Amino acid sequence: MDEQRDNTKLTASLLAEEEGLNKESAFAEPSGEPAADWVVPELRWYHWLICVSLDMLGPFSTDSYIPNLPEMVDDLHTTAFMAGLTIQLNWIVKGFAHV
Repeated sequence: MDEQRDNTKLTASLLAEEEGLNKESAFAEPSGEPAADWVVPELRWYHWLICVSLDMLGPFSTDSYIPNLPEMVDDLHTTAFMAGLTIQLNWIVKGFAHV
């Protein structure tokens, strides 16, 4: 963690030198005061409840979506291929979202 912080400060210092700024201004807030260290927020039980609920929403929506595809094709006046493409696109987006 300290190595990452040192790398960040070094990068900011180099950028400040390139722009002709002094090193202290690279770490200052817009008000001119030095930037405070970032504090990791504490997760409470209800944060976990919200995260688990949101995580369960994806599989539930897919499970309720697939059985209704034939009705959606009729209602939206489209082809079965286009309706099936929406599911494939959904799976691709979910795959890239986990990367």
